[in-house]
Amino acid sequence: MANTTETKILTAAGKALLAQVNAEESPLTIDKLIFANIPNRADYPQSDDGVPADYVVFEKSVEQRGRLSADAVIYSTTLKSDEGPFDFNWTGAYSSEQGVLVTIDHHKLTPKTADEPGIAGNTLVRSVVLEYKDIAEITNITVDASTWQYDSAKRLKRMDDDSAQAMIDMNGKDWFIDDGFLVTPQSTAFNIKAGAGYVSGNRVQLEFDRIVQVPDKPAFIYVDAYREGSPTGEQTTLFDFVVTADEKDDYTNAQGVKHFVCKIAQVLADGSVSDLRPEGESASRDWVKKTTVQYVGSKNDVLSGIFEAGSIIKTIGYYSAFDGGDDEYVISKVKMHELAFQTKNGLWANSQELKKKEVDIRKFGAIANWSNDGSGADNSWVLQQLIDNDVNKLTGKGFFGLSKTVICRRNGIKLHSPSSDEFRFYANVANLPLFDIGTENLDEPGATVKYFTARGVGFGSDSWLSNCYGIKTTNDEYLDIRKCVFTSLSRGVSMAEQANETSIKAKVDDNLFYHCGWGVYGGQTRVADMDLTRNTFQNPHKGAGYFGYLDGGTHSGNKVFNELAVENKGFLYIKPIWLKFNDNDLFELGGGGLEIQSPLNSTFNSNTFVKCGKVNREASVSLVRFPITRRKMNSEFENTKIVSAYGSGVSVSDLEGLQFKGTKIDGVGNGAESGPYDGFVVTNSDIELLDVQLDGKGSTSEAGEGRYWLNATNSTVAVRQQQKIINWQMGEYLYGTSEIYVDEGDSLRKIRTNVTASLLDDKFVNDGELTSSVYINLPSARKVSGKKYSLVKNDESIYSLIFSAAPGESINGSSQIALNTKYGCLAVESVDGEWIILSGK
Repeated sequence: MANTTETKILTAAGKALLAQVNAEESPLTIDKLIFANIPNRADYPQSDDGVPADYVVFEKSVEQRGRLSADAVIYSTTLKSDEGPFDFNWTGAYSSEQGVLVTIDHHKLTPKTADEPGIAGNTLVRSVVLEYKDIAEITNITVDASTWQYDSAKRLKRMDDDSAQAMIDMNGKDWFIDDGFLVTPQSTAFNIKAGAGYVSGNRVQLEFDRIVQVPDKPAFIYVDAYREGSPTGEQTTLFDFVVTADEKDDYTNAQGVKHFVCKIAQVLADGSVSDLRPEGESASRDWVKKTTVQYVGSKNDVLSGIFEAGSIIKTIGYYSAFDGGDDEYVISKVKMHELAFQTKNGLWANSQELKKKEVDIRKFGAIANWSNDGSGADNSWVLQQLIDNDVNKLTGKGFFGLSKTVICRRNGIKLHSPSSDEFRFYANVANLPLFDIGTENLDEPGATVKYFTARGVGFGSDSWLSNCYGIKTTNDEYLDIRKCVFTSLSRGVSMAEQANETSIKAKVDDNLFYHCGWGVYGGQTRVADMDLTRNTFQNPHKGAGYFGYLDGGTHSGNKVFNELAVENKGFLYIKPIWLKFNDNDLFELGGGGLEIQSPLNSTFNSNTFVKCGKVNREASVSLVRFPITRRKMNSEFENTKIVSAYGSGVSVSDLEGLQFKGTKIDGVGNGAESGPYDGFVVTNSDIELLDVQLDGKGSTSEAGEGRYWLNATNSTVAVRQQQKIINWQMGEYLYGTSEIYVDEGDSLRKIRTNVTASLLDDKFVNDGELTSSVYINLPSARKVSGKKYSLVKNDESIYSLIFSAAPGESINGSSQIALNTKYGCLAVESVDGEWIILSGK
């Protein structure tokens, strides 16, 4: 028999499956809800229907199962805001294990929207109730659904009660519109006229005239109204007509349902009728206006409404009902604050939210409609007024555009996302810091802005080239930025950028900087005790972090990832002092991973640099002396790991007092067959290497083979404790007044070279006592065509002077030539890009 009454059914296959598993005493598992959009769908499903495969729009695993009773269980899943978009008018509960469609629901077409820029998608909870004898036992579901289902009954009842009370306050307990529910005699019966009215504030509607019999006279006719909820939660007011000679009042029946009673007529003994319908007496309009809250759906309804001065208007949403934007407004003839707005009849709606210290910016006119074409609303005025009116905490939902910088010159301002929903600010124009935290325009010398906080908030623009900043600080203390997102900005956070500006004790923790020029920019002056921790920098166009003068702080747990083919860096520090740079990981940067100028009393521990220098082949770690600063730094590098460097591993220039302990280099010159790529390049410096492991080739097939593990010019290098140095083409290279001290068990080996003439002179003479063979690079023959050199070794040691041609060139067809006897000499000339031996012994 065809189904012509039920929109929700158990399929024939589902019934058979239930009978089967019940007989076998095996559990039934329903694990999936299927959603479809069937064109011209029938009103009622049929028991032999299957899954409409051609019209399925989405499938979702069952997330919750609950026991309603021994004979009823419920299955639920949540369609999140990022799922969709699609529409559906068919839902089925499915057992994947058995391959059976168990239930079908034909319901109205339901839209499922998805997140878009500036607009959040809707979130839907879809549930299927399965009723069958002993179904809880068959499905092995023991968890009471009340433990996880949200019970909205109390909230809905309170809303209904509030609405009914509002109607009572405005017009009285019981009243009727025009002739609605008017009782008149009609032959041997009595007619109740169609219409509408309110019983105890609950709206009752009679669609058609009703005829009632009054057998015993005199008698009263009552409307007996009550509210009833459907299984899906809708609350409706139902009513009956009661004819009795008794006096009746409101009552609660045996099932606990409250009934509201209103006497509408009296039928007298002679059959005439006395109209007893109330006329809506109660409070005066003036009293109602000044004391009663009038409810409207949203702020837009306030704008388009006509109200009287003194009215109190409450919204139950901002854009739409129940979207979190509820507010209360006092209607006045005067504008009580700058954030008031005018209603349709010109009166001012003054928000009462301004009295609070935490507000939703949408309640004051902020519109979340940012678009990258600049067509969105400018919300900067709203935010500025809120901040200037001493609102401390700003919240909201959506993408809000700004065309002017929001100036924050008060202590304790907070931008907080109220939940996991997105709350973001984007630039409508170029050259715009979104928020400026500072006091450069205040008269008080030395003043600072304290305790600015951003939590879970987004900042962005349409391109990092737009020269927009997320947060800019001038003179601030205790800046606190956590779990925020910075997107496509020239600088995510810019601190103390100009002379005489300071930023003290800032914390930037657990944020994402995506496609920014610089993630965090420390300016050219003083940033003190600044902690930069657990942040992710993805595809920085210039670098993850830049600090012109950092006075203390911990920078740890940060990760830098790069997929751009640009010369971006990891972190650049100029004259840092007391810096702790620990446990950071940097991957595949186009330039160097870490560049530091004159680091004083700083530590760098357990940092990893993978495939840095990909574009310009800079060293993974570079240290140089900043002009007009002392050379001795007293800084340590411990457990530094450099993997598959495209350039050299570590470069040090013009510094003393640097110690490298536990450094591991796993390949340099990545992807290059040959080239000037070394482990340590040390120039005019004094450093110490402890327990180093230096592999010139590395463990990856992409790595090249390093040239020198140490390339030292006018430097002193102490190599202590254990060391493992393998896979280097030429060992160490010393030039000028360089010396190496190498621990060898109980003895100390000294390697030294003294060069009295530059290789660019016509004659090179070694007049030092060699304690080890020394490599010396000849200049490129291509660059000094026709040049002749006379090369002389003048000591008696067994060690050699080994002269090497530039990469890709040769000396008489060989890459190297050695002088290994006293007064050994060699004359060479550059011809057609190669060195030719003229004479030698």
